[in-house]
Amino acid sequence: MTKILSLLKFYSKDINKIYILVFIVVLLESLTVFLTYPLFQFLENKNEVININIYVQYFLNLIEKNLSLNLILLFIFLTAFLKFIFSTILQKYNSKFIYNYEQFLSNKIYSYYLNRKVIDIKKKNSSFILSEAITQSSNISEYGIKNLINTFADFFLVLGVIFVWILVKPIFTIQILAFVIIFFFLIYFLTRKKLKKLTKIKNVVDARRLNFINQTFGLFTDIKLYSLDEKYKYIFDKINKKYSDILANQFFFSTFPKYIVEFIFISLFLLIIFFVNFLISNNSNILPTLALFGAGAFKIIPSISRMQYNLLNIKFAIQILEKIDFFKKKNYRTLVNTKAINKDKFNYNKLIHFNKVDFRYSKKHKIILKKIDLKLLMGDVVGITGDSGSGKSTLVTLLAGFLTPTNGKIEADKKNIQNNLYGWQKQISYIPQNIFLIDGTIDDNLKIFNDIDFKKFSPMHNNLVDNLLKGLDKNQKIWENGSNLSGGQIQRIAIARAIYNNSKILILDETTNAIDIENEKIIFENLKKYITNEMLIVVISHNKNTLGYCDKIFKLQQKKLNRIK
Repeated sequence: MTKILSLLKFYSKDINKIYILVFIVVLLESLTVFLTYPLFQFLENKNEVININIYVQYFLNLIEKNLSLNLILLFIFLTAFLKFIFSTILQKYNSKFIYNYEQFLSNKIYSYYLNRKVIDIKKKNSSFILSEAITQSSNISEYGIKNLINTFADFFLVLGVIFVWILVKPIFTIQILAFVIIFFFLIYFLTRKKLKKLTKIKNVVDARRLNFINQTFGLFTDIKLYSLDEKYKYIFDKINKKYSDILANQFFFSTFPKYIVEFIFISLFLLIIFFVNFLISNNSNILPTLALFGAGAFKIIPSISRMQYNLLNIKFAIQILEKIDFFKKKNYRTLVNTKAINKDKFNYNKLIHFNKVDFRYSKKHKIILKKIDLKLLMGDVVGITGDSGSGKSTLVTLLAGFLTPTNGKIEADKKNIQNNLYGWQKQISYIPQNIFLIDGTIDDNLKIFNDIDFKKFSPMHNNLVDNLLKGLDKNQKIWENGSNLSGGQIQRIAIARAIYNNSKILILDETTNAIDIENEKIIFENLKKYITNEMLIVVISHNKNTLGYCDKIFKLQQKKLNRIK
């Protein structure tokens, strides 16, 4: 519960306004219930005042002496009208707050992952990130924040009605409350374990559904080729069936206490009639008493049912919180307010130096790179080769600043790149083997990182890009993940996008492996013609033909880097 409450601190001013509105509405609700007693007493016996609590008695005496029935009714009407006005304001404000908070949580979770290191995101399944940023943030708001506010309102309404009952019939009210409280907590403790178990399973199955959908459309071509449609439908149906069964059970165990509570209150109401009518000799106040307890029960039966349901939903939201990485951090309240980033420009014009760099992912992992001593000059086209798993991609990931050396340092013009990663990474364009294209036109993909004005670029820039995109229309619509383009076309678009980013370092990580020899030759000839001394190009490749365009070639072998050209 404290975790859900701590979330409200982000919007403390707004939640305080809701609390004030709730207090006003509860006060008016309680007053409405209270007024039923004098009203029905007036109707039952205008001349006799029943001997009850001294403060209530004083109020009733005032009514009998100074007010008519019409004025009592008017007073009740005004109370109900004010309650309607404030309830409407509360509902509007409450709904706006809840769904604004959902947006807030989704943004915070999204920002949290955006602030993580590249290696952290690669370890995380994208389905879980999607689920946390969209589905689970919605669940936290819907099941946690919304139900917490509603529970707060219902709890104080129940207290208000009970206060009125105690004011009028203290001993009888305390007897009823003792029974109801014992019964309520008995039901709550009997159902919570079952619901907790169902919630854990639900979270796992929900993530499996998202993951399976991603897998399905990632393998769509293979599924069609091998006629696996029915098999995948069957598997997805099984996952969905399990999910729907969990939801059905969760709904049943969440709502069935409502009917038990209603049954108990009806039984108690009948008991009140029996008690007043048969066990009290002077039963002249039976109608006001029944009206008072009936009106109060009418208000609090739904409230108690909702509280039971809301508390279970809050438990569900807490379990979601405990699963989300963002909320596992002890300092998550301040984590999203990222540290001030050094946004100074990084002036790099000449030399990059890997100065005795070692790297391993953690102490549990083996060393991947050892004592790397590498100098890269502006204007060079440098090739890095080596066996699969030798550490080639790790080397350029270190160069890009996505990883930090375990020992040693990487310097650009004698400045440690780790001291200003923001400025350093603005100098780099990195094109991986698996390229992502957004849904849109080729032109949209060229402008994805910058709003490009092509006229501002030099003729050399534009000629290079025109050669890269030869045979492609910039207005051509691209399907999801570039499925209507060849691998070579996708890679050419990615290189063109990097050229327009106007970076000083271009990293090609197995980027040209899907491009035919003739087009690859055109790309490298144009790149070398364009860069002169304006750009450093680092090429990761196994392909000897590709490496042939490089001025220098280094081979990674047994954790060390050796120059072979």
